[in-house]
Amino acid sequence: MTKRFSTMRFWSSFCLTSWARVVGAMRDRDRRQKALNQKLQALATLGETVSSVAHEMKNMLIPIRGFLRRIRENQNPGPKATSYLEIVDQESAKLEKMVKDMLSFGRLAPLQKEDVEVRALVEEMQQIMDVEFRDNGVRLVCGCQEGIKKVSLDREKIRHALGNLLHNALQPPQKEVRLLVQTDQGILRMVVEDQGVGISEEHLDRIFQPFFTTKPQGTGLGLAITHQIVKDHGGGIKVDSKLGNGTRVSMSFPTL
Repeated sequence: MTKRFSTMRFWSSFCLTSWARVVGAMRDRDRRQKALNQKLQALATLGETVSSVAHEMKNMLIPIRGFLRRIRENQNPGPKATSYLEIVDQESAKLEKMVKDMLSFGRLAPLQKEDVEVRALVEEMQQIMDVEFRDNGVRLVCGCQEGIKKVSLDREKIRHALGNLLHNALQPPQKEVRLLVQTDQGILRMVVEDQGVGISEEHLDRIFQPFFTTKPQGTGLGLAITHQIVKDHGGGIKVDSKLGNGTRVSMSFPTL
């Protein structure tokens, strides 16, 4: 009788413990889901706000850029005025890029997937970026594994994501940036490696936050947009970096 009672007590305690674990796990899941929903709602609200502000900025930029072109075309300003106009042109161009990034962040549309020839996409990116890299004295090396089949991707968004990563990697006076693409066990990996200054450990956890940037001319939206594009594809993005040792960014996409 004592042995039976001990056994029953053991199983009763085991069941209670197991149930408590299940309830605890469900509560943790609910808390995580609630936190995720709040974050998504905050990002959606931020996106709407950013898009609204960007439209207003765009409306102001259009006449500024337009009148600047007319002044430079129709007048013959002196050296001092020419230098001032050059500064206005450069700064308004930076602002124009910021507006484009803000609009992209605020209106990330649903994916338009198609079967993409990955090698052709890599070659296209090299052609697009090569002149800018050469002008900055940096060599762009692209490599694509042989035999990669077509992959279902949103072509334009992947081009956007790769362009953001390559622009971030373009940091003179380094000599080389590499874009490497391969598949492994049903995963397509696109890796951008640079030999730049690297990212400090304290900043690594913040690099995908909207508007966080360590670059004087950065908008802080490029990596946030890239991160969202990768997530929308059901993929993942990983950054490995140390100060003085360059940065390696890997985007992974399921191919099956």
